[in-house]
Amino acid sequence: MMNPPQLIILDLDGTLASLQVDWESLRNEIKDFYPSNQHPDTESLTQLIDEADPAKRNKIIDLVASYETKSAQEAPLNTALLQWLEKYPQAHLGILTLNSRFAAQAVARRCQIQERIIRIIGREDDIQKKPQPHGLLAIAQTSGTSVHNCLMIGDSDSDQQAAHAAGVDYCDVRVIGTDWNKGKVFSA
Repeated sequence: MMNPPQLIILDLDGTLASLQVDWESLRNEIKDFYPSNQHPDTESLTQLIDEADPAKRNKIIDLVASYETKSAQEAPLNTALLQWLEKYPQAHLGILTLNSRFAAQAVARRCQIQERIIRIIGREDDIQKKPQPHGLLAIAQTSGTSVHNCLMIGDSDSDQQAAHAAGVDYCDVRVIGTDWNKGKVFSA
């Protein structure tokens, strides 16, 4: 990309914030949705959600969202990335995450970037998940930005694979920097 990006799409956990979810308590609470003789394998929450019947699926999604949103209220924020974003004040922002959209909204408010965000796609959205490119393409379409003018910033192979599949430039957040600040620079 030769010109500054018009749209910067961010991953949430490990990129913009470092969520500290109590996954063990969450998994134990999910088991309560099932009869004692049918405890599911809760190791892969995404798979568990995908395989659950619709009523359980919604309960599980809501429970996971509550845990993630609670974590988002206090999660360390990547101040190095936030300072880097200040170099591109004209760029719209999007968030594409495997986490809850509510958690992403909470982090965006804490980072004071919510006004720049044109779309957040999270676990609740009926869009194929990363590493599929659909989320990136949907955010680009919402903003009216060509994929050639977009930049995806993430921290995982699935972020990079999604960007590549969408034809979007990719930058690993560690190149920009990770300075996890839990301080009062950005307050809720």
